[in-house]
Formats: sequence, C-alpha cells, structure tokens
Amino acid sequence: MSSNSPKWKSTPTTIACAILCGISAARAQVNIDVAGPSFDTGSSEFVYVPLTTSGQTYLSDPLGDNQGGSQADDDFVGGSTTDPGFFIQHGLLNGDDALAFRLRLDGVTNNNNYNGILRVGIDYDNDGAVNIAVGPKLTGSPSSQGIVFQLANGSDNLTPDTTSFGSAFDRIAFVTSGGAGVANYNYAPVDSTNSPESTGDFNGDSDAILTFAFPISSLEAALNLTPGTITSEQAMRFMAYTTNQIGSINRDLFGSNGIDVDTSFVSAGFSEATAFDGTVIVIPEPSTWISMATLLFPVAWRTFRRRTRSPAR
Repeated sequence: MSSNSPKWKSTPTTIACAILCGISAARAQVNIDVAGPSFDTGSSEFVYVPLTTSGQTYLSDPLGDNQGGSQADDDFVGGSTTDPGFFIQHGLLNGDDALAFRLRLDGVTNNNNYNGILRVGIDYDNDGAVNIAVGPKLTGSPSSQGIVFQLANGSDNLTPDTTSFGSAFDRIAFVTSGGAGVANYNYAPVDSTNSPESTGDFNGDSDAILTFAFPISSLEAALNLTPGTITSEQAMRFMAYTTNQIGSINRDLFGSNGIDVDTSFVSAGFSEATAFDGTVIVIPEPSTWISMATLLFPVAWRTFRRRTRSPAR
C-alpha cells in the first residue's frame, strides 16, 4: 500500500519555482463516488487521499477518546501508518468541481443510519483559525436535511474553547445512492469493497465510514467569495469533529486524544496545509523567504543594471 507523498521538496529553490512558475501538482479529475473504494488495488493508489500531519504520517485518532461516554458511533478512529481514517477527494459531482470528505467511525449506528452531528472544519486562509464547518444535517424534517455550512463565530477560532459556530445554512439536498442524480452522501459499514486498504476493525466490531461531497462553488458562496476564488492548488487545513450541540465541539476531535479545549487546532486537529488532491503544500517559514530573497535579488539587480547600462538605439 502506498501513501501520497509531496510532489516536490521544500527547498528555497523549488518553493521559488512553484511560486514564480505556477506549478500545479493536481491530478486529473475523476467522478466522485461516495460509495466507492478509498483505495484502488489495481493502481495501488488512494482514490480518497488520507490527510496527513507533520512527518507525512496519516492524521490519526485513538480508539475510545470521544467525550460522550460509550457512543462509539461518535468516536473517530484512524491509524498513523495503516488504516487511515480521514480522507479528501477532489473530483466532479454532476459535472461540477467538487470536494468529498470521508471519515472512519468506531461503530455502525441505528441500522446504518447515522444520526449524529459530524462536521469538517476548514481553515480557508491557512492562518490557523477555522473559518467554516461543513457536513451532513441528519435530523429534523426531510426538507431540512442535507449538506450544510456553519460559519465560525468564536472569539478567535483557534482552539475548541475559543471556537463556536452559527446556524446551519445553504443546505444542499441529499442525493443518496438510490436517488436521482449523483450521490453526495453515504454511510456504511467498513468492508473490503469500500475500504480495501483496511486491515480490520479497531474494536473487534464493525467500523463505519461516512462520506459526503459538495460543489466548491457552494463553499465559495458560503464564505461570500467571488466564484473562482478557491483554486485546486490553494493551501488549506482541514479538521473533523463530532458534537451533540450544533454550535460547539464537544464529542471527538480527529487528531487529538480527546478534546483539549486549550490546545490549538494547529497543534492537534488540523491536517497539514493541503491542496485538494491531497498534496501537502509547504508554507515557507520567514527564514525561507529571506533565503529566497537572497537568491533572487542578485539576479534581479544584474538584470536591472544591464538594462540601465544598455546604450540608447
């Protein structure tokens, strides 16, 4: 089994090249299948790409760390080197540019009908604060259910304690595998068809995977951005949580052992800065910018001097 590693190394020269030349590591888009496999055994590549943490290990979550007692269906699970539990896919949904997220949970609930609150938080501008959450709304009347967005409105949205979310809005109606159109939501037990990369269940019983997808244009609209603002090469951070209160994080935070309310999401929760295809985007440290300037300034200066010294024609 192979993991997706960065397409280029984080030296000042390669970073400068990526910035100046506009290199894109995005792969060809495929149609999103929310019930399809995470891993393609034929090509030995992930279809849904595991999100990673520093050191290129999978963003992982321990068994039994949810804060809701024995409710395993609200407990994320995922290993750091095998059995990943938090995935992203960039592809097409009904012909639209779209994103999909897949989460692994320690238990199948309510006859394969998940009814908890699960969200993926997005740090759109990569500043360490969550901007918005997206996920399935599975309670209430059928006309109110669907994929929904919630804007973060806490004091700084950097930690669980300083993060809160507003009301759900911009509902996208569910399309399940048996409905018309292309499915945008699926919840099913982990098996060899949807998770061929898996080596087994975390607690001896059946785990579940929950997958949902939405057009990128809907994320732009929810963030009040101009269409086309979000590109596939843009670096974002992603986190996932379960809760029993729509405005808070209080059950499980993927990537953290339990929920430490005072620990920043960057330290425990957020993935590495990632493009839509799962490629890790290296964000240069200040020292790297200085190195880039040191490398590029002499070239720019020599070019300027040659032009100013050229005789008039």
